[in-house]
Amino acid sequence: MIVCGDDGNWNGSLPDCVPVDCKSAQSIENGTVAFTGTTFNHTAFYNCMPGFELVGPNLMKCNQSAEWEPYVPRCQGTFLYYICK
Repeated sequence: MIVCGDDGNWNGSLPDCVPVDCKSAQSIENGTVAFTGTTFNHTAFYNCMPGFELVGPNLMKCNQSAEWEPYVPRCQGTFLYYICK
């Protein structure tokens, strides 16, 4: 805490402002993640490799608690069915 003293000067040290940093978002198997950045309000975009589909959100956002939200998606294999005649 800093207080204005009787002499008109601040007593105590000024706080340091540090950006909120979520670090890198979790990678996913059979998919990729791309970032606009890792600090507050930046986004991470998820995509799956061919033959897989994304289950969950395709983007997450860095929140004020330094966590990615809402949750990490996953890539699920797609199945092809052939009908024999």
